[in-house]
Amino acid sequence: MKRLFKITLAILILVIAGSGIFAFYIIFFGGKDVAVPGLVGSPVVDAVSLTEKMGLLVRIDKVDSIQPAGEVVSQWPEPGSRVKKGKIVILKVSKGGDRQPLPDVRGMEYGQAVTRLQESGFDVGDVVRINSDSRPAGVIVAQSPASPVMVPPGRRIDLLVSLGPPRTGGKIVVPDVLERSEKIARQIIVQSGLKVGTVKYEYTYMTPAGMVMNMDP
Repeated sequence: MKRLFKITLAILILVIAGSGIFAFYIIFFGGKDVAVPGLVGSPVVDAVSLTEKMGLLVRIDKVDSIQPAGEVVSQWPEPGSRVKKGKIVILKVSKGGDRQPLPDVRGMEYGQAVTRLQESGFDVGDVVRINSDSRPAGVIVAQSPASPVMVPPGRRIDLLVSLGPPRTGGKIVVPDVLERSEKIARQIIVQSGLKVGTVKYEYTYMTPAGMVMNMDP
């Protein structure tokens, strides 16, 4: 009886081991070649069903996208690739959710850009300041993500802000703040490494209240 039990156990172990070896061979070495189908744009349920019917394995990665939730937005390997059965196909699937257009704040003064982003439902992320020959101090040079793009509300938007042109010969280039509001003009001057001097207020019908009409130097 014990001998019969040992023989049965040995056969069972051999069957299990053989199945494992066979599965390993099929996944990594065996099986017929199949062409990977085009799955981009398909609902993930349909994509997985089709892929598994072809003898392929599936890995799903969820990503931010403007496409509807559950839609395949990219795949690997590429459609038409010849692979062995048991090969893993990676699907990038949209998380969906609310998306709204991100405003383009390049060229705006920093304060205006922050206000515009917050009014649009976004938060300000990292702010990096650099010298720029093309933008006066305090003006947005670039943003990340770049616009136009659809992103989730509440997303943190990183900003690159100009410090104005670099110093030349140990001197600082005075930024042009004419026709800017006093608040913005002060910000630009301070961000350029300068100090605001004497401020004179004059009555005029030609310009709005609070706008810079003259500067020296």
